[in-house]
Amino acid sequence: MATPRSIVFPRPDALLLDHSCFDYRPDALFPADHAGDDSRRLFGRPPSLRPPGGSPGRRPPGSKRPPPCRFSVGRTVPSRKGPRGGGAVLRFFRAAAFAALVAAAGGPADGRAGNAISGAAVWNDRGIESFRSGDYRTAITCFETALRLQPEDPTLRFNLSSSHARIGLELARTPMTRVTYLQAVAEAEKAIELLDGHPFFYSVLGFIHQEMGDHDEAYRAFGRAAELDPSDGGARVLLGNAAYERDDLEEALEAWRSALEVDPELGEVRGRIEKADRERELEEGYRQLEGVHFRIRYDREYPDAEALVREMRRALDDARRETGAVLPRRGLGPVSVVVYSPDEFRRLTAGCDWTGGLFDGKIRVPFPESGRADGAFRALVTHEYVHALLYEWTSGRCPAWLNEGLAQALAGEWDSSREETARGLASRAAYPPLSELEDSFLQLPEERVEAAYLVSYLVAAHLLEECSTPQLQALLRRIGSGATTEEALRAVLRTSSADLLEEALESRGRRVARAPGR
Repeated sequence: MATPRSIVFPRPDALLLDHSCFDYRPDALFPADHAGDDSRRLFGRPPSLRPPGGSPGRRPPGSKRPPPCRFSVGRTVPSRKGPRGGGAVLRFFRAAAFAALVAAAGGPADGRAGNAISGAAVWNDRGIESFRSGDYRTAITCFETALRLQPEDPTLRFNLSSSHARIGLELARTPMTRVTYLQAVAEAEKAIELLDGHPFFYSVLGFIHQEMGDHDEAYRAFGRAAELDPSDGGARVLLGNAAYERDDLEEALEAWRSALEVDPELGEVRGRIEKADRERELEEGYRQLEGVHFRIRYDREYPDAEALVREMRRALDDARRETGAVLPRRGLGPVSVVVYSPDEFRRLTAGCDWTGGLFDGKIRVPFPESGRADGAFRALVTHEYVHALLYEWTSGRCPAWLNEGLAQALAGEWDSSREETARGLASRAAYPPLSELEDSFLQLPEERVEAAYLVSYLVAAHLLEECSTPQLQALLRRIGSGATTEEALRAVLRTSSADLLEEALESRGRRVARAPGR
């Protein structure tokens, strides 16, 4: 069996944020009159979970004091540079503290005229109605009008901040351009400006930076959120994620471990800690080569490592230029690349001996055992780089068959041995349906892996031949926005995965029939 080029790990291993972390429920905002305990519920947090005694940040009697957060990054708002995951939802919403703050404020300041109070309540109610219907711009207008009538009311200020934050999140939920990225950042910064000191809005800002691949700015924003609320384990998890993405394993491990100290129920973090510990052990003493487009860490003890890494950087730059017409980069930060010795790579991929490289949010490849950066090594590097591009275009939601297929097709991976295998599958009608190839090929029995890669290649090659570049990009954007593969195919190409596979096989059959000697 020919050795497949690579594997893509599922989203949980990529340490992506779950978008549901930032969902505002219909009861996310405060009614102006504070009538009734249930009406003050924020982000779905039951009133029983609010800090006791109405004092923001007070711990229950006998509870353990959270460890101090040393991730202080200062007050400055990050600058605007340049332009599906499982597990429990990260619980970094400390809206309870703010609920207690509002309750302690006792409503509008004494001495306000009754018509101003009632007018502010009316505009606030209109804003909540607009917010719940998804008309966030109108909600902002309503809350701003209410705040002009009652400028000291913290309820109105929070609702206005929440509306700006929600617009930023909506922009971040879709694959962003640099223009929409700046717009999303501006909305989050406005929310922070209105209500500085609330950690949630810094987490929103960090999420936006993370989605655009600016992990340095994400790290600063999550650090500020963790600093503002040391008892919030979820904010520390997000801080650790950002540190991991910027290749700072020590900071990531420290943040994740402190998150577990604060909240032992964050069980999914233990898996991340174990993974990062293994990486740290493998990568101890690695050298790091910084660049505008790529950040390469490598085993400097490997023979001719420096020369091979220089060749690899040239191969990555070539891949970026060659694929740019079809899939230009969307992220801002450099792509992380780790190069291992062949033995260390086998340790890293134990149980997947058939893989030559992998992508889990970072490109991971071994040095070539031949000691030369030959054509096969350059194809491998291009293959993994395409995975990184698709990760950006679809926010990590690309189905495995499209992910592996485009990576093979754009890397030019096809040879006579695979052609013979494809003919054998065709003669047995043994092509697996695309609906069975949505998830990572890691889950497939080894005997089915080669067929999965072949089918993926044939369909992706057909798409590249028959679809325009705008159509392909529109398909990826649809998937990145949360549509299922079938929904995206029907919306953009007016087809289904079953029909697409049939079309690809028929097209290939016609090409084979026209080939010389047939």
